[in-house]
Amino acid sequence: MKKYSRSFIIFVLPLLFLFEPVFGQIIKEEELLFAEKRESLKKGNIHLSVAFLAKEKLLDKAKEIEDLDYNGLFEDQDVKYLFSKFQLEVKKPITFFSRKTLHNPKGFEKLSKDVKVQSFSQKSKTQIGLVAEKKVSLFTIRSEASYYYMNEDEYQDNDFVINSLESLIEGRRPQVMTIISTANFSKYFKKAVSLCFYEDVDRVLITCFALMSLGNDVIRKYGWVVDFKKRFRDEILYTAKQIRTME
Repeated sequence: MKKYSRSFIIFVLPLLFLFEPVFGQIIKEEELLFAEKRESLKKGNIHLSVAFLAKEKLLDKAKEIEDLDYNGLFEDQDVKYLFSKFQLEVKKPITFFSRKTLHNPKGFEKLSKDVKVQSFSQKSKTQIGLVAEKKVSLFTIRSEASYYYMNEDEYQDNDFVINSLESLIEGRRPQVMTIISTANFSKYFKKAVSLCFYEDVDRVLITCFALMSLGNDVIRKYGWVVDFKKRFRDEILYTAKQIRTME
């Protein structure tokens, strides 16, 4: 028995070092636009910041967040904003995160919990239009979104993207980026935008930002039964984990 146990340890232990941990810890960051921590990311940890604030307080904490305003959501009146940034590393080639993998209704559904695409149209090589529905507790949210996928060559002339890169990831040029812009968000939400950057740095470093405006009337009506910040955090972590386990 002892001989068997010793042989098992000698054989199995080296194998443990061949595999990247699928899930490490969730590291809560107090600074909204936190700096990357590569050693921690290599251990499989996901770093995450979340805020639920009025516009003035949000931009006081990080003025650069204003550069996420792709669709005019900072022009919304009588709202509060949900913001998040998350970062993780994936031990896959950058070519895995291709247009074929990400930029289609199935790719969109994989990244969002309980979302079903009802219809879509190909607007251009870099843009598709989507109508989707999402189940949230007792009601269904219907939204219309524009979903963009751009490689480094395709976003060079896009002022919004270049400005976002300068503000949010120190001007680096990722090989791939995606934008999801939602303007018609049923009656519960106003607008939303998310940006994800995929960088080939030995592994693939993925940095995503999300910003959503939520009407104060909705907060007053449902805030006593819904923890919007926690629900948003859970949604963001779902997306992060889906990206990591995507096949």
